[in-house]
Amino acid sequence: MDIALLPIIIILAVTGTVVYLARRGREYDRERGVVAPKARPASGNAKGGGSSTLGQLLLIGGIVGALIVLQIDTSVSTGAGSRVHNIGLMNQQQNYLIFCALLAIVGAILMATTRR
Repeated sequence: MDIALLPIIIILAVTGTVVYLARRGREYDRERGVVAPKARPASGNAKGGGSSTLGQLLLIGGIVGALIVLQIDTSVSTGAGSRVHNIGLMNQQQNYLIFCALLAIVGAILMATTRR
């Protein structure tokens, strides 16, 4: 397995867990250290605004963006006809990947914290 895929796999696993818990109506209880059902409001409109939709868009955009960024060619050709990796291009790819990961994490947090 390519080592560059490891951060993406970790991000997907964490966001998948957060989304799964949010869909099941559960959240992590810090005091007890367990995953417990969410407390429902006693009255009023419990429906959230557009944050859930925004969260979904950010999550999907972050994941798709990360997959696209992983396809960036970081090598350049030399005068001898061979190819070498350019540190500047690798740094640019890393920066884009970090940005996409942050988008996905923020999207998952928005989805998990929006009341339904």
